Amino acid sequence: MIDTGQVQPNMIRFYAGYSGWDPTQLAHELEEKSWLVSQCNERFTFYDDPKCLWSQVLRSMGHEYAMMANFPEDPALN
Repeated sequence: MIDTGQVQPNMIRFYAGYSGWDPTQLAHELEEKSWLVSQCNERFTFYDDPKCLWSQVLRSMGHEYAMMANFPEDPALN
């Protein structure tokens, strides 16, 4: 589709990686609140600025999470 001009290169994102859990590990981590869980928001699916995506998602989750949007990537820099 790029070759025919139907899609621009900046309109495509690839995510690669692996996550795996023991049978009850994820449920346990959710109970511990080790994960931030929110409702899906379609405006973030094809967000224009991927560098700001995480901070925008946190802000959309409300005041409790908005302050985390300004945390540095490296906590040692805080």
